[in-house]
Amino acid sequence: MNQRYIVAGGIAAAILIVLLINSLYIVRIDRQAILLQFGAAQDVINQKGDQAGLHFKTPFVQNVIFYDRRNVGYDVGATEVTTGADDAQQGCTANAGPAKPKPDTIVVTPGDQPGPTPTATPTGTPLGGSLNQSCGLQRLAVDAFVRYRISDPKQFYRAAQTIQNGETQLGQRLQAAMRDEIGNVKASEIVSTKRTEVMRAIRDRLQQSMQILGVEVIDVRIRRADLPRENTLRVYAQMKTVFEAQAQGIRSLGDAEYANIKGEADRRAQVAVAEAKGYAAQTRGDGDKTRTEIYAKAYGADPEFYAFWRSMQAYKVAIKEGTPLVLSPDSEFFKYFKDSQGSR
Repeated sequence: MNQRYIVAGGIAAAILIVLLINSLYIVRIDRQAILLQFGAAQDVINQKGDQAGLHFKTPFVQNVIFYDRRNVGYDVGATEVTTGADDAQQGCTANAGPAKPKPDTIVVTPGDQPGPTPTATPTGTPLGGSLNQSCGLQRLAVDAFVRYRISDPKQFYRAAQTIQNGETQLGQRLQAAMRDEIGNVKASEIVSTKRTEVMRAIRDRLQQSMQILGVEVIDVRIRRADLPRENTLRVYAQMKTVFEAQAQGIRSLGDAEYANIKGEADRRAQVAVAEAKGYAAQTRGDGDKTRTEIYAKAYGADPEFYAFWRSMQAYKVAIKEGTPLVLSPDSEFFKYFKDSQGSR
């Protein structure tokens, strides 16, 4: 009999523990809870942060879903958007053909000297070659994140139920807001002057669309706005082609300048050599003239001594030690060997 009471008491205690576990729940200070009864939201606990603690519910009839009360960050990742057209190209439409290059060109030519044009980039010619770029538009990969707070848990539960579904809708609406707002500004303004205004406008537009989810948008931030990878690679390749053309043009200018300088230097060298040769010839002529005059004066002063001195010079040059000579004894060459007066 006592054993039956023990078993019955144990079963009753187990049932009581199960009922108690399913009747009690704890709400943390940083959470808010929705009390559901048969799937319908009945009440919100700790929405303002003043109901944290232990609470009761009807077991097996009511259940609780918890949401965060704090500001939560959500990163939507990189989203491709199209920026607005430049002021000078507002009239370009989707039906327009390829953009015609303007006559203005950028020519790289050192100084004012005439020379070959290294490269000419028509003003307004698109690097990407797409219709958007030819119309002054540009595709950007925008990386943004949003901070939000669930301000109306009941509305959030009715519209999304789970955080995952809510953030999915938040991301979709944020991408739509970015496309709408960024499409009205130029790419240069996104990264410089109007970045703050654009983020504020995206936040306001997103807040309007998120009211249906019971979400308050705290802030929207654009972390990066870059060209998509395929556009970046294409732009880099075209920049490389442009710079190579400019480098080739500059090298051509350098080669032409080198040829001009070398030609001028060769011409001056030829002129200098010709002048030097002419001066040398003139100097030699003057020397020969002076020498002839000296010889003439010397010969006129003492013809006999001059003849003797010339013969001695001839002997010195012509007769070397061990050199055999075969000459007639009556030869004019040896007249001073026989007689100092040179008579035969």
